[in-house]
Amino acid sequence: MSDALIIFIVLIYVFSVIIFSMLLYYNKLVSSRTCRNMIHLLTGLSIFSLFYVSNKYFLLLISVLMTVLLFMSGKKTPILKHLYSAIAEKEEGPYLQGPLLYGFSITILITYSIITGNNIIPVASALVMIISDPVASFIGKRYGRHKIFLSYTGTVRSVEGSIAMLASNIIILSIFFSSNWTIVIISFFITIAELVSVSKADDLILPLTTVILLTNSYM
Repeated sequence: MSDALIIFIVLIYVFSVIIFSMLLYYNKLVSSRTCRNMIHLLTGLSIFSLFYVSNKYFLLLISVLMTVLLFMSGKKTPILKHLYSAIAEKEEGPYLQGPLLYGFSITILITYSIITGNNIIPVASALVMIISDPVASFIGKRYGRHKIFLSYTGTVRSVEGSIAMLASNIIILSIFFSSNWTIVIISFFITIAELVSVSKADDLILPLTTVILLTNSYM
């Protein structure tokens, strides 16, 4: 399959996920948070295209363009204001701050792949961001009984949520790397990074922390 066809499929996939999620929200079938989580998870899976595209600069260009679109998405931006209304959180600000960092992180991960020639580390790091973080949030909100409050983070974490993140990290990283104590230790430090990071910076802190730890351990 040619790079051009793969890139086309990736573009169609990403925009289809966004449009479908927004349609569900505007037809009142899902909440804004669910819409945001769907886009967060499903668009992030496009990172697997790193394994199939030879010229990754095309993927980098797409990621940069998507990041720019997220930066431009605001309450008054034509067309893009609909995306803002669908997934913006109450304290989001003039543009989609969380999703912007998400796009920036994907851009960094693709750049990492181009520079190092390693696809596994950026893909694993992306999965920690798009899976472990929402899992921790869901478990923490639904089952969290033992609260952890650090005022500067802007949110309340929980022991249960952190345990869920730790377990999710171990499972994800064990798929790509030998399952040993190194994976457990890396997963622990990623969990700590999430625990002490500012809430809106999770989508940047988690993948960068994961990349650094995995690079030091497996490169």
